[in-house]
Parts: sequence; C-alpha cells; structure tokens
Amino acid sequence: PPNRLWGGLSALDYAGADDVFYALSDRGPKDGIVRYHCRWHAIELKLPHDGRGQASARLVGTTLLSATDGKPLIGIASAFDPHGRDGNHRFDPEGLRRGPSGNVYLSDEYGPMVIEFDSSGHALRSLPVPDRYLIKHPAATKEEEIARNKSGRIANAGMEGLAISTDGNRLYALEQLPLLQDTKIGKKGKRQGHNCRLLEIDLKSGATREFVYPLESTHTKLCEILAVDDSKFLVIERDGEMGDKAAFKKIVAIDIKGATDTSRFATLPPKGLPKGVHPVKKSTFIDMLEPRFGLAGSKCPEKIEGLAWGPSLPDGRAVLWICVDNDFKPEAANLFYAFAVPRGALVTKH
Repeated sequence: PPNRLWGGLSALDYAGADDVFYALSDRGPKDGIVRYHCRWHAIELKLPHDGRGQASARLVGTTLLSATDGKPLIGIASAFDPHGRDGNHRFDPEGLRRGPSGNVYLSDEYGPMVIEFDSSGHALRSLPVPDRYLIKHPAATKEEEIARNKSGRIANAGMEGLAISTDGNRLYALEQLPLLQDTKIGKKGKRQGHNCRLLEIDLKSGATREFVYPLESTHTKLCEILAVDDSKFLVIERDGEMGDKAAFKKIVAIDIKGATDTSRFATLPPKGLPKGVHPVKKSTFIDMLEPRFGLAGSKCPEKIEGLAWGPSLPDGRAVLWICVDNDFKPEAANLFYAFAVPRGALVTKH
C-alpha cells in the first residue's frame, strides 16, 4: 500500500522501548517532483545474537505527516506559499528526535524549519529559526532558488541534522552547508564555503544560540548530529561520492564547550573566522572507510545519513546505529550499520 512505501531514510532515533526506532523518509523519490506524502516509520532493529554477522530490520508501522491545518505535508518542491511559511505544505524532513513527552521534532530543508509533531504525525508548532537562515524568494527548482536569493540556506542543504540534549530541554539543528551569505562563488559557478552553522533552540523559552562547525573541505557536507552529553555530539561529515570514489565518510566528535556564540554575525567569511571567534572542537570518532569495518570499496554507499543510540549491550557498551539513504532506488537496499562503543571512548577515536 502507498502508506507502507519506505526508503530515502534520512534520520533515525530510538522510540524508547524494546528494539523499535523511528526512521524518517525525506521528501520522496525524484528530487521533489513527486507529490509524496511525507512520513516516518516505526522499525524494529535487532542485533545478531552472537554479536557478529547481520542485524535484522523489520517495518512495524508508518505515520503520515500533516500540517497544523490538517493538510498533508508533501515533498513536491512547488508546494510553497509565496507570501509566507505558514501556508507552506512542501516539506523535506531530514532530522528526527523524540522528546521526553513522546512528541517528535523534525527539521526541514525547505524552510528551513524545526517543527514539533504529536505521536500521530500532526504538526503542533514551529520553533524559532533566525531570519538569516530563511530565503526570501522560494522557487520550484534548486537552481532558481539559488539564483534568486543572496541569503539564507542553500537549496537542498538546509537543516539536515537534528539532536536533542540529554536532558530534553534543547534542540540542535545543523545546516548541511554554509548559508548563502557565508559562501563565495567558486569553481563551476557553485557557492562554496567552510563554515556551517549549528543552531541551539531552548524548547521552553525559544532562545537561540549559534556555533560554527568548520567543514573539512568544500567537498564535504554535514548529514546528522547526535547528543553524547551536555556539550558533546557526534556528527556525520561526508563527501558526495560512492563506491571506490568515496574518500571521506566520518563520524566526527565535536564539543561546543568554549565555542563562540556567533548569533551576532549576520555573515561569516567563506573560510577562516573573525578574530576571537572559536568554532566547535572536532576529532575523528569513526572513520567509516577504515578497512577493518569492511564498508569501503565498490559497494560503499554515498549517503550515510542517520545516527541513533539504541539499547546498550549486556556488557555496558553503547550501540550506535547508522542508517543509509537509498534515494528510493528500488534496487538499493535500506542499509543499517551498528557499532559497539565502549563508554570511555565516546570522545576519542574508536
């Protein structure tokens, strides 16, 4: 049935009981030209009994998403209201986190927006996002949007990652690429920059702070963020290559302690930072292309996109789950990877 169609998995989060997770599909197949009804899924992920070999994944249920007015949220890029965000029904969900109440928070690339949903998939409210993230002139194609706007998120590179603090009081929305005003026109006429913004939103007061995550290069992008403790997070940074061409697929540990709140900066330089501004601290946590993991090579997927903590192992080690976006290609499997993480290794290379 249409409401059971799944794929394009862009986010993953533990549902809070048994081995069930929320898995979020993005805007649907064919890059926003299909009237795809956006959704999240409930899936059961089980580790192999002996700790080796293949884990198993089973679809348990699907929840279709609706706007505050009850109308469906759809992936088609042309479903926007030129007069404002409140009338928009186009939606490209990329990040998902479950809150302590059981409500679900989703981040959206089109807005970009962060929206709170109830457990039935009905939107309850939009959370505050500073104006500098927003585009003034939406359009139905990526190329037209970039050409018509001088500030705000780059098309198809909005709030790709979402984390919730360990106490459940704050969200962290991560831009996939720098904002338009933080870039310059590089080779082949493409906008390029190194400084991605990480937005912190206080769920009670709506107050925000911002931090800078410097990309490894203009060939990498950010795809997810997951809280470790009050100041530490894991982030997926990767290139856009697959198979033998894949050169950078990393889970990066970051720490925002000591990082400068850059909320006062309407623009950031394409490379480097203003005097006195300190970015988040970065270190490699898992290099997905290390030979020992067996993921590098001709079958290496392009889009490693979701991160979630699952139930711990009996010996106390944490389990880090990773999902892959298959772009709804029928011949491409929905892939999940699981890493056992010693508790003392959460901020060092694993």
